[in-house]
Amino acid sequence: MTANASGYDAALSGNRVFSFYRRISLSELLGAFKPGDRLLELGGGTGEEAVELARRGMSVLLTDVSASQVRSAKERARREGLERSLEARVLSIDDLETLENELGKGAFDGAFSSFGALNCARDIERVPPGLHALIRPGGRFVCSAMNRSCAWELMSGLATLRPGRAFRRLRPAKATIDGVPGARFTVRYFTHGEMADLFRPHFTIERLSDHPLLPPPYMDGVFRHLPGYLDWAFGQNGRALRGLGDHLFLTMRRRGLERGGSGAPNLEIGL
Repeated sequence: MTANASGYDAALSGNRVFSFYRRISLSELLGAFKPGDRLLELGGGTGEEAVELARRGMSVLLTDVSASQVRSAKERARREGLERSLEARVLSIDDLETLENELGKGAFDGAFSSFGALNCARDIERVPPGLHALIRPGGRFVCSAMNRSCAWELMSGLATLRPGRAFRRLRPAKATIDGVPGARFTVRYFTHGEMADLFRPHFTIERLSDHPLLPPPYMDGVFRHLPGYLDWAFGQNGRALRGLGDHLFLTMRRRGLERGGSGAPNLEIGL
């Protein structure tokens, strides 16, 4: 995590690799949600995706454990004139029961969490049932999480004789929380099978992808010298390396569709 919210925004805004991941994430979100939906965001940071959805007619409750990130999200909503569509509050991803007690079951049409917030949960097993309670029957949850095995990281680490980098995701890592002095948390990495198994009791997996030909954002400096590669990799499905992308992207539907309700049948893709 970065030292402050403005530094976080500046680092990502200039990162061309990350801009491709952002495009993937927004595409998944816009395919899952529609104008008028009431959405919950977990680990929303400074609100870039929440603002984009609010611009398109959705209302978003952004939550984040960092007070400084929440302040930045509120300021961003104010600048955009979206205060009525985007609410931001300090709340940990581990405290979904607080929202259920406050707002009731089925309070949201859908929810989303992008770029590793799920990796930072203290007790990830509590998140799927918590979301199941908060999302209406048939609503969707869209998320991206850091993958345990990244082809680019494995290859670059081994090629430069740095096995610690190549295999660093096999073990949990420690990180600090922006805006929460002295706080530390554990970052855990997941395979696509583990993510699917985690959510399957409560959600039907509709779509899973990981774009393995795109490098991790921290390799942006290298790929500034190969601008054509990113455009090419973005357009490839990378089926041969499936499961080895930097991030996993999942779209899933809440189980328990009411008879006669809207939404797709309760079918699941093969994993």
